[in-house]
Amino acid sequence: ALKTAGRAARNRAAVYYEWDKSSEDRSSKRQRENEDELAKMRAAKAARGLGFGIHLPVNLTEACELVMANLTHLPEERPEPTPLVEGVPQRKEPVSLEFIVDAIMSGGASLSVDDSRWYERDGSTAWKVKEDADTGRFSFHLPDKNIEEGTDTGIFQEQCDMAAADAFDRLLAKGRNPRIGAMGELLAARLAWTLGRGEGCGVRPRGELAQAQMLSMQVAARNKASSAAPEEGAESESSVPKNDDDVLMKYPLVAPCLALELVRGNAPVVASSSDMTSSVALPTKSRNAQNETSLANRILYESFARNSARGEQVDEEDHGDTSETKDIYSNCLDFYLSSISHISSSANEKPLDPEARKLATTVVSTLPQRMSLMPWITTSSLHIVSSLCNLDAAAQGSAAEGAAPSRTTPATGSASSLTDSATLHASKVASEKRAYVSLVTLREAAFQRSQLETRRSAVECAVAISSGRLVTGATNTVQENALKLVMNVLYKKSTELADMVVVCAKQELERAADYAVEHYSSIQEANKATIDNQTPEEKVAAADNPLLPTSEEEKTVMTRVRRSAVLFQALCVRRTELMKHLMTNSCRAKADVLFKAVKSGMPQFARAAAKTYGAAEIALQVAQMASESERSFLLAILDNLSPAMAHQLPAADLTAACLQIYRTKPSSDPRYIVPVVSAMPRDDLVKLLPEFVRAPDQILRAALTRMSERLGRVSLLFREPPGPADVVVGMTPCEQVVYLHRLDFAEADILQKRYLRAIETCLEDTRAYPDQVVQAALDTMSLQFVDETITGKKEPLPLAFMRTTILTCSRHKSLHRWIRTALLKRLVEGKIYTDRRQWEGWMRCANMLARSMSEGAAQEDTASIVTIKEIIKNLPQEQLDNFRKRYPGTV
Repeated sequence: ALKTAGRAARNRAAVYYEWDKSSEDRSSKRQRENEDELAKMRAAKAARGLGFGIHLPVNLTEACELVMANLTHLPEERPEPTPLVEGVPQRKEPVSLEFIVDAIMSGGASLSVDDSRWYERDGSTAWKVKEDADTGRFSFHLPDKNIEEGTDTGIFQEQCDMAAADAFDRLLAKGRNPRIGAMGELLAARLAWTLGRGEGCGVRPRGELAQAQMLSMQVAARNKASSAAPEEGAESESSVPKNDDDVLMKYPLVAPCLALELVRGNAPVVASSSDMTSSVALPTKSRNAQNETSLANRILYESFARNSARGEQVDEEDHGDTSETKDIYSNCLDFYLSSISHISSSANEKPLDPEARKLATTVVSTLPQRMSLMPWITTSSLHIVSSLCNLDAAAQGSAAEGAAPSRTTPATGSASSLTDSATLHASKVASEKRAYVSLVTLREAAFQRSQLETRRSAVECAVAISSGRLVTGATNTVQENALKLVMNVLYKKSTELADMVVVCAKQELERAADYAVEHYSSIQEANKATIDNQTPEEKVAAADNPLLPTSEEEKTVMTRVRRSAVLFQALCVRRTELMKHLMTNSCRAKADVLFKAVKSGMPQFARAAAKTYGAAEIALQVAQMASESERSFLLAILDNLSPAMAHQLPAADLTAACLQIYRTKPSSDPRYIVPVVSAMPRDDLVKLLPEFVRAPDQILRAALTRMSERLGRVSLLFREPPGPADVVVGMTPCEQVVYLHRLDFAEADILQKRYLRAIETCLEDTRAYPDQVVQAALDTMSLQFVDETITGKKEPLPLAFMRTTILTCSRHKSLHRWIRTALLKRLVEGKIYTDRRQWEGWMRCANMLARSMSEGAAQEDTASIVTIKEIIKNLPQEQLDNFRKRYPGTV
C-alpha cells in the first residue's frame, strides 16, 4: 500500500523502506550505481524520518511521534564535536529531546544562531528587571553584555518589538490553516491595531508581511504623486485617499495586513452575465475566496468599531471624512481599495506580463463581494472603485509595447509579433472586464445599500463615468457599459434612483457647458489657424460636414462634452420636460462646441422621441419651451424629426405642426417649415416662395434643396396635374427656376436686386442646377411665351428671362448651339421685339453668340453660328436696322 500512498502517509508510517528490485534486472553498471545512490539517499532520509521530501508535523503530538519513531536511528555514541572555525559561533546548548522537538517544530529555525535575538535563545532569563519603589517604574539590565549604560531599556523595547513581530508573522502563517484560520485572523486584526505605537517606533512587518508592506508603500507613493499632480480637468472630488499616511505611521501593521491577501491572491469571482442589464449572481466561495472572516475585513471591522467606540456614530446625515475618528475607517477602506486599483493599474502598464494580469483579474473579480461585506461605503471609496475604468495606463502600455523593437530573429519575428498582438488584445479585454466589474460594484452599492448618501454617490459615480468626467481614459466600450448601467438599470429600478440620475445628469451637463465656455477662445484660435492652412478641397469637405470638429483642440473638447450630451438626450426621451434644461445649456453664449455635440446626436434622439410620443407632439412641445435665444435648438430638432429616407415624406401632422409654429412664433422664421416642404403641395410652395427669397441665400438654398430632395427622377420636368382635383407635391429644380422667374417681386415687396440675386443663386449651384435643368427651364418659359395652348393663355416672358439666358451663355457653353438654333428663333417667332427690355437682351445675346466664331469656336458650332446670323438677317426691317445700328459688323 505504501507504494501508491502519498507523502504524508509514508511520513506517518515512519519506517525504512526500499522498492523491491531483482538482481537480474540490473542490466548495466551505471544503472546499478544510480540505484545504489538512490538507496543510500532513501536510507538517509528515512533515518531522519522525512521520507521523500520534507514534510514537517503540524502539531506537537505528531512531532513527538516522529521523534520517538526515529530514536532507534540515532547513533549509539555521541558524535565528535565540530572543530572550531574562525568566525562561526559554537553552540552551547546540549542536544536533548527538547532541542530536537524545537528543531522539528520550528522547521530548523531554532538551529540558527542570532546574537541580536536574545529573546529567542535566553527568553526572560537574559534580563534583570528592577522596580523603583518611589516611582513604580521598571528598569531593565542585560547582565554579562558589553552594552552602553542607559540604553538597556531601549534595547529591551526593541527586543520586545522584534519578538512581537515574529509572533505576529507566525500567527499570520497559522491563520492560513482552515481549522484555526478564523481565530488566527481575529487575533491578528486585534493585534494589528494594538501593536501600533506611533511614528518612529513600534512593531515592524516581518516575513510575508514585509512583502505586503512593499505594495502598501507603492500605493502610498502613487497616491502622493496623484495628489500632487492631478489630471487636467479633474474635479475637486478626488479619487485619491486623504491622510492615509496617518494610518501607516500610527499603525504600521494595518496597511500591510490590508494588502497581504491581495499579494497572496484569491480565487476569482466571475459575474454570471456579461450584460449590464441583468443581475449578477456571485458564485459560491472557493477555499480562498473573500469572506467576512478574512484578515482585511477583520481590520476594517476593527477600524469601524473604533469609530463607534469613540462616540462618532456613522449615520445617514453625517458620514463625511471630517473627524479624526471617522478618518480611521475611511482611510483604511480607501487604502484597501487603492491597493486593488494599484494592482489593476500595474497590470495595465505591463500588458505582456501574464502574472500581473492574472493577479489583477483575481483581485478585481472579487470586488463586488468585498464591497458587499463592508459595514459602510464612503464617497471617496466609490471614486476609487470608479478609477478602475480609467484605461489610460493600458493604452500607454500597449503603445509602449507596440513601439518596442523586436528582439526575435527574422525567422521567428512574424510569429512573435502575432503572439504579442494577441497578448496585447487579451490584456485590453481583461482591463475592460475589470472596468465592468467596477460598474457592477457601483450597481450593487446603489441597489443594496440602505444609506441614501451611499446610493446617491454610487449613482453619481456611474453618471460621471458615462459622461466621461470622472475617468478620462475610459474606452468607448466602458462608457457604453456605463451608459447602459445608468439608463437601462439604475433609472428603471425605482423612482428614487431615477430622480438621482436626473439630478446628476443635470450637473454633468452644466459642467460640460462650463467646460465648453472655458475653452471657447482657444478653440476659436485653433480653428482659425487650421482654416488658414486648409486647401480648397479640404474647405469644401469641411463645408459639407459642418458637425465635424475643425481643429484638434475642438475635437478634444467635443469628445469631452459629447458623452454628457448623449446621456442627457437619452434622459430627455424618458422625460420630455428635461429638454428645456438641454436647450438652456447647449444654447449658452460661447458654448458652441456643446451645441455641436448635441446636434451631432440629434438624429438618434429625434427618432427615439418621435417613436415614443409622435413627431408632431415633440415639435409643438419643443416650440413651446424654446425662447428666441434657443431657436437654433428648435430648428435642429425640427430638421431631424423629418424622415431622412428618400421614399418617406413627412407626416401630415408634422407638416401642420411646423406651419403652426411658423405662424405663431413672433419671428416667423421660414426655417421652421423647411423640413416639411417636400410634403407640401406645389401651389402652397409657390405662395411661400417670397418668404424664402427674402431670407438669406443659405436658407433659400436649403429650402429649394428640400423641395426637390425626393423628385430626382423628374428633375427636368415641369409637371402638370393629371386632373383638376390632383395635387402636385414638392417642386422639381426645373419648376423652381420657372417659378422664381415668374415671381412678382413688386407685389411681394421684394427688391428687384434681391429677386435677381435669388435666380443667380440657383445658376451658381451647378451641382443642383446642371445644364439640362437650366435648358429645361428656359425651354418651358419660352414655349409658354409662344404657345397659348400650354397654359390657356400667352404668358409674357419673365423680367429676368433674357438676363438668365445671357448668364447661361457665359456659364454653360454646352447650351450655345441650342440657344442659337432653337431658343432665339422661337423668341423672334413670339415677337419678342415688342417688349423693349426683352428685345435689348435678345440683341445682346444674339451678338454674343454670333461673334463667338472669331474667338475660336469649335468646328461643330460653325453651322449654328451661320444659323443665328441667318435669323438676324431675317428680322423685320425695322428691327434689323436697329440691330445693325446697335452692333455694326455682326451681320
